[in-house]
Amino acid sequence: MRVSALITDSLSVTLRHRALWVFGLFAAAGGGASGSVNTDSQGQEAGAAQDLPESLAGLASAAEHMGAVVAAHLPLVMGGAAVLGLGMIALHILSEGALIEGVSRLHRRPTEAFTVRRGVRLGLGHFGVVLSIKVLALALGLLLASLVAAPFALAGLGALPTAAALALGMPLMVAAVPAGISLYLIYALGMRVAVLENRRAFDALGRARRLLHGRLLDGLKLMLTVGLGRMGAGFLVLPAVLPVLAAAGLGYLLGGLVGALVALVALAVPLALLAGGVLGTWQSSVWTLGYLATVEDAR
Repeated sequence: MRVSALITDSLSVTLRHRALWVFGLFAAAGGGASGSVNTDSQGQEAGAAQDLPESLAGLASAAEHMGAVVAAHLPLVMGGAAVLGLGMIALHILSEGALIEGVSRLHRRPTEAFTVRRGVRLGLGHFGVVLSIKVLALALGLLLASLVAAPFALAGLGALPTAAALALGMPLMVAAVPAGISLYLIYALGMRVAVLENRRAFDALGRARRLLHGRLLDGLKLMLTVGLGRMGAGFLVLPAVLPVLAAAGLGYLLGGLVGALVALVALAVPLALLAGGVLGTWQSSVWTLGYLATVEDAR
């Protein structure tokens, strides 16, 4: 597996087909968010707002009013947050399948047209198996974490001496590192096996494990490539952050704190969405093209 060719091919697919960026954004940002409202602290917040500088007083008052509205409609807010979270998870799963299938097709046929609508159809076609693999991988990850934490939990409950917990737990922690890496590699390649070879979840994970046998170094190369790519993306985005900060400073001079926040939201949000979409697409491309190279080497 040539890492340099993998990087350039992944960049080529990513930059040629911008429709993939939509799915890259949701694939990279998959997951939910949760929050809570503490209605008992409203009195403390009201008192603290009086001590804020005058430039922040209006913002603090608006935030306090919004907190009161949220607290008054807490069940509705929690329900909306749950629906939003489930929607984000569904989009993440759909995007994973769309990216894997899309990148594979576009790598073979670079001039083929690819639209968001087509990506949605591809993602829906693989939704069930991608969801199954994610659930299985999550269950195995939780099982591994439980095995590592079990001796320390028993010691905390007084059912196991501290020395015995350390004697059992420390080797488990060391062993969990390669086990966790192997599990992630099997999960990442297993999704591609399921989508591109049309296999069921258990069969796909087994096939991924067999592909990695004797090729663990190639899998580690993929992980390292993606990790270094994230770091490199941060350095590339940094020059674009400076004009955003300058615009926020100008907004503060013209409109105070509100003007600065408006400038930040207007410029930083589109930049973050664009960077997330491109990076997510590139990361998925690296894994997919790496899987294709692994399959080719196994023949």
